[in-house]
Amino acid sequence: MRVALVSLPRWFALPVSTSAIVLGGIISGASIPALALATAIGMLLMAYSHTMNSWIDYVMTGFDRGATRSKKKPYTSAQNLIEDGISSRFVLESGAAYALGALALTLVAHALYGPLVWVPVLITIPLTFAYSYGKKLYLCELVLFLGFGPLAALLGASLSESPRIATSMLAAAPVGLMFGFAAEAYDQWYDAEKNWDRGLRNIGALVWKHKLNIVSTVTLLSLTAYVTQIALVLSGVLDMKTLISLLTLPALLIMIRLGVYSRYAVLAALGALSLYCVLIPIGELL
Repeated sequence: MRVALVSLPRWFALPVSTSAIVLGGIISGASIPALALATAIGMLLMAYSHTMNSWIDYVMTGFDRGATRSKKKPYTSAQNLIEDGISSRFVLESGAAYALGALALTLVAHALYGPLVWVPVLITIPLTFAYSYGKKLYLCELVLFLGFGPLAALLGASLSESPRIATSMLAAAPVGLMFGFAAEAYDQWYDAEKNWDRGLRNIGALVWKHKLNIVSTVTLLSLTAYVTQIALVLSGVLDMKTLISLLTLPALLIMIRLGVYSRYAVLAALGALSLYCVLIPIGELL
C-alpha cells in the first residue's frame, strides 16, 4: 500500500504542476500564504487526477488491464499496480480522498480569498475523466495542457486580490505545452504498441502507428514550447528574465536524442523538462 501511495499520485510531476500555480500567483500579486494554499490544493488535485486515471484505465477503458496492458514506464509503474495486486477499490478510495482534501482546502481558500478558486477546482475534477477517455479521441494532450498550464495558473491567480486571469493563464502556456504535448507524446507512444487495438488515439499513438520518429516529434513539440515562451516575452506577457529557462534546452534535447528506451536518458530528460517549468516562475519573480 505504501508503494501505491507513492506511485499512484505520480509525484514526479509535482514540479511541473506547481510551477504554473506559482506563476499565476506571482503575475497576479498573490501573497506567500495564498501561494502556499494554492499549491497545496494543486498537489491534492494532481494526486487525485493521477490516481483516478489509474482506476479509469483499469476499470473503465481497459488500457491497463490484462496480459497486453500498458508497459511500465521508466518514471512510473502506477499503471500496473491494480493488475499486480493492489485493490481497485483502494485506488478509487484514494482518489476520492485526495479530491475531498482538495475540496476542503478550497473551502478555506474561499473563506479567505473569495469564490474564484472554485472555478479551476471544479473544472479540474471532471477533467480527469475527459483526459482518460480523451486518449481514444485525440483529446488527451489538450486536456493535459489545460490542467498543467492555464487552469493551474488560474488556481494560483484566484487567491489574489486583483487576479490577472487572462495574463496568468496565457503565461502558463509553455508549461502546458511542454508537459501536455511534448512529454505526453512520448508517454502515449510508449503505450501504443499494447493499446492501439484497444482504441488508443493521440499524437504518440499516431507516431507509433505510422512508424514516425518519436525523437523528432518530441523535439519539435519541445521547441514549440520554447518559441511560445519567447513570443510571450516579446508581447509582454512574461518577463524577459523567464528566458533563463532556455538554459535547459541543450540538456533536454541531448537527453531526448540519447535514447527513448534508456531509463537514465528518459529520467534526465524529465528532470530537464521539470527544471524548464520551474525556472519560468523563478524568472518572473526575479
